[in-house]
Amino acid sequence: SNPGSSVCRVNDCFDPKLPEDQSFLEVYNCNIEKPPRKNLDPAEKAIFKTDFVLHFFVHYAAVTTLSAMGKPEAKERGLKWFTRYNIRKQARFVDELTEGTMLHTKAIVAKETHNYEQFLSKSYSADRSLVGIEWPPNDVEHGTNKGAEINGKLFYPNCYPVEWIEKHWGPKLNEALKKRNVR
Repeated sequence: SNPGSSVCRVNDCFDPKLPEDQSFLEVYNCNIEKPPRKNLDPAEKAIFKTDFVLHFFVHYAAVTTLSAMGKPEAKERGLKWFTRYNIRKQARFVDELTEGTMLHTKAIVAKETHNYEQFLSKSYSADRSLVGIEWPPNDVEHGTNKGAEINGKLFYPNCYPVEWIEKHWGPKLNEALKKRNVR
């Protein structure tokens, strides 16, 4: 269908509106790396102790107690002063299987689905699509993947659902929404 975008021609795009019976969490539960993730994204989210971070600037840059000090103030307190700080040296990454996980998602609009069939119909270009197709549970290591059939067409997977979200948080959210008569 043509959702009206000037980028979209007939059948090149679709309207990525959420189904009425599914939450944002359920629909967008798809990571590009199978949990537990081993590769770090430069834009990873972080959770800090509240007394450690004073302010956030420009897309994820944290201003910490130490980085906010000038050289004289750091010296006065007996601290080593740096012109640049590497927050990763002080970071501890959680065990995504037992401690917690962060699902970094965003909604897409119709024009971002442009040429999705072209990208997802080839294994070598599936990761270029903003449309996520889940790896089937029985083929999590890319071994025997023959693709996923959707509406009679073959597409190649490009992301993994987070099982804990699927089995635990999704149902909890649905239960809470149901109690509030939301949907």
